[in-house]
Formats: sequence, structure tokens, C-alpha cells
Amino acid sequence: MFRKRLRRAKQVAPELNITAFMNLMVVLVPFLLMTAVFSQINILKIALPGASQGPQNPVENSAKIALEVIFQGDKILLNDRNSGVIKTFSWQQGEGYGNQATLRALNLLLQELKARFPEENDISILSQPDTPYADIVAVMDAVRVAWRDDDQNGYALFPNSALGRAPQVQQAEGGDQS
Repeated sequence: MFRKRLRRAKQVAPELNITAFMNLMVVLVPFLLMTAVFSQINILKIALPGASQGPQNPVENSAKIALEVIFQGDKILLNDRNSGVIKTFSWQQGEGYGNQATLRALNLLLQELKARFPEENDISILSQPDTPYADIVAVMDAVRVAWRDDDQNGYALFPNSALGRAPQVQQAEGGDQS
């Protein structure tokens, strides 16, 4: 019995070897810190439209404007929900910033509208399901900030963008109408 006690006393608890784990942490922590500095996320605040509440009645008050930019294939429409189409622009689908002249004309017209309605900040961008993402982003950039020729920072035009689905275009049975 005395021998059993001696054997138990001679047994030493095994040592935990954490060298490999420490080597991993020495490499992993600086790597994670360096990559965290380079990953920056830009977020645009957009408001999605709520459930449709039926057709809206035109507002007699000319101090309000409800702007919409509607993608319709090879054109985009600048529309006021209260009064109708303001202007139609030609658009090459899939070109995005390749439509620079159209984006510039849209931006200039929006600058004029902002001067007439300075308190208005909302605009809806309505697109078809097959509208390329680059086109939507290009138009969002054109409606958010006024572009200037003198390389100064522009001012906010309509920073509150809402995205939605454009209404389907009804075509006449006789063919295309221009």
C-alpha cells in the first residue's frame, strides 16, 4: 500500500504546451489589425417606398413637388407625381456613367428645380427589374449632389432617395410609338 502512494506522488501533472497557439496569435493579431484599417464601408441612406395607397390626387399647392426619375428602356423620365412628366432624356441602358451628357442635363434641370423648391429633399428612382445596377447608381449620384464646373464641392440637391419599381409601359397594339 505504501508503494501505491509513492507512485501517485511521483506522477507529475502534464504541462500544457501553448507555444503553437501563441505563435498563431502573434501572426494573426497584427494581420487583422492591418486589414481592419483598409476596409471601409460607404453607406448611402435610402428610403424604400411603403405600400401603395392607390392613386394620389393632384395637390393644388404649387409649393410642393414629388419628383420621380423613371427608367423606361432607352429613356428616363423626370416626372412630378402631381403634374406629370417634366422632361424625357435619352438613355443607353447598361452604360451607367457612359451617359455623361444625359446625367449632366438631368443634374442641371434638378438644380433649377431645387432653386424653385429649396425645401424639397425627396426623390424617387423607379426602375425596371432588368435595369443594370450601374445605371441606377449613376442616376443616384446625379440627383444627390449638384455638379459644378469649377471643381468645387457641390451642394445637396435631393439627398433622400427612395428606390422602387417603375410602372410597366403600355405599348399600342399597332407597334412602337415614338
